[in-house]
Amino acid sequence: MIRSHLISYLLGTSALAMLAGCGDSLPDVALLNTLRPLAARVEVTGPLVPDEDPNAAIRAQALPFETVTVTPLIAGPLGVVDPAELSPLWFACPLGPTQSLYGCISSSFPTTVDAVPDCEDPVSVFDVDFSEISEPQGLCQLGQTATPSLVIPFDFNILAGGGIELTMIAGVPDGTSTQTCAEVLLSGSIDVPDDCVLLLQRITVGPLERLFALAQDFGLQLPEEFVVTDLEAVPDFDRHPRISSLGVQPLEEQGGDPTGGIIDIANGGSTAASYGDVMRFNALSPSSELQRFNVTSANGETREVSEAFQGAWYRTWGQLQSGSSNDAVSFNDFSLEMGSQDESETPASDIVEFVYVLRDGRSGVDWWTWSVEAQPLP
Repeated sequence: MIRSHLISYLLGTSALAMLAGCGDSLPDVALLNTLRPLAARVEVTGPLVPDEDPNAAIRAQALPFETVTVTPLIAGPLGVVDPAELSPLWFACPLGPTQSLYGCISSSFPTTVDAVPDCEDPVSVFDVDFSEISEPQGLCQLGQTATPSLVIPFDFNILAGGGIELTMIAGVPDGTSTQTCAEVLLSGSIDVPDDCVLLLQRITVGPLERLFALAQDFGLQLPEEFVVTDLEAVPDFDRHPRISSLGVQPLEEQGGDPTGGIIDIANGGSTAASYGDVMRFNALSPSSELQRFNVTSANGETREVSEAFQGAWYRTWGQLQSGSSNDAVSFNDFSLEMGSQDESETPASDIVEFVYVLRDGRSGVDWWTWSVEAQPLP
């Protein structure tokens, strides 16, 4: 069975299907039987100006000169892993408006870790010359850290509608080191060791009109083409959706009627059950979290569309009815019994770990983690 995290994230599930042996069944992507990244959350942690509404959702989209912090979600057979335990190495690269993820860093292959410079912070917004836009720095290092931060640059790539490509590469304890994983990756080889963990993430930048309007408010002189006259017409930032709650209720059978009420499970919390029990998990995310935004077609026409929820369910053991959902009130049925691809009759330490990842179709993401503590078999 193909287990390389690099191959799985660069080629996708369909390619895995072609690479897997003819007699092998396709892996259940919702089963966490290998260590892999599930998501990354980009948050604006150093805004130019704080939100007027303190209850507004956290921004997933940044302006140039703002600081963002990136939090990876990595999980495996024992549940969510603290990324600090993996000592990941991060790279940033200017991603063109039509360029796909991995397109920027791969264009620098072959290279070495030592040959990649540290990322440079841009000058202050008060010191920038808007009439002389700089060239992007190119591939650079953000360092070896669990949750990197960077200041968004203002350059020709950003002005053209581009973003920032982030690449995280990490080794595992008692396995291939992060340094080795990074050197093999940067060499351009596809033979990256199977236990290396790779994550690719796009940082979206904009709306630039808000930057130009802020610059005007600060009293900076802007070229005529950057002057904003109608800020009301500029869309809001792309923001993260929020999972309001997650609860569990007992069922008579998978897909059957509930036999009890819903009990809330805190994020990072747990509940108890007996082997053979069937339960339904209910995740709530208000539809008001979905934003409307404009998209432009190839012929230049602009239309307004809405974000849409995309939920992904993961577990370390047992039988889960579905790996995905797309409703504001999403539910999934789980049987606390051995699944067809489980490698043991019971979960490790009689605990099943779960992760629910919610996306909104753009850059927004949120997640919820919990566990079910199974009563030991007699």
